[in-house]
Amino acid sequence: MHRNAEPLEDAFRAALERFFEFKSFQNPDKIAEGFSHVSKVRLWKSVADRLTDQDPSTPIAADEVRTRLTEIARRRNNIAHTADHDPDGSRRKKRITVRDAEQTIDVLESVVIAILQALGDPAPATDYGVPLSRPAPSALPQPRPTPSAKA
Repeated sequence: MHRNAEPLEDAFRAALERFFEFKSFQNPDKIAEGFSHVSKVRLWKSVADRLTDQDPSTPIAADEVRTRLTEIARRRNNIAHTADHDPDGSRRKKRITVRDAEQTIDVLESVVIAILQALGDPAPATDYGVPLSRPAPSALPQPRPTPSAKA
């Protein structure tokens, strides 16, 4: 199939790229919205369950995962857009330690792994360019021979 002179697959891919081009997937609601285009999983509930499975001694709720990701995105935005100045009015930057950075990386890695587990394996892609295969004639059921009439 074609859209104008462009193959439908190319037109569809271009439309998806235009749709997602200016979307930001930093906020937990936006992350869940993005994955909702390819999965019906209740993302943050499933992620929290996977994180709890990794460490049953520290159960975590979906809202806790979302809150932590919101805090990380907020800090990232503060660094990117305000040079990470302390909001108390002084011209100092907010304090950040190596340990803070390492903990943030650990959280993000754990959440990404849990998202991958929650989503599961993707369904195999359909290749619409390949015609459907038809069974070989010998594989089709053959008509039964009719009993011959006795003379």
